[in-house]
Amino acid sequence: MHKYGIAFGLLIAAGLFLYEARVIISDSLLDEDAVDVLSQANRVLHDLENAETGQRGYLLTSDESYLQPYRQGVRDFDDTVLRLHRVVAEKIRHRITNTRRHHSTHSSAISIA
Repeated sequence: MHKYGIAFGLLIAAGLFLYEARVIISDSLLDEDAVDVLSQANRVLHDLENAETGQRGYLLTSDESYLQPYRQGVRDFDDTVLRLHRVVAEKIRHRITNTRRHHSTHSSAISIA
């Protein structure tokens, strides 16, 4: 990875984390939903921090032991982002299903009246 790639990735992840937090607050997601999404977003940041820390340590010292957290962070990053994507998609599907049920119930009530 390019030496600025990790730092750029951290900025992107932080931005996504803040965006997700705003969506959760504005959409008034249930606490359980908010915890799931924020937990996975936090894991993404953790993986990027590991990669950045290891890369920075190696670049400053040329000590290959610093590459272990870098390699671990890079290895875990893709899976963590995929888990975040799945959690968010699941929450969205759940909200759509609930919204359809809600509208269906109201439509039935209006038809009866």
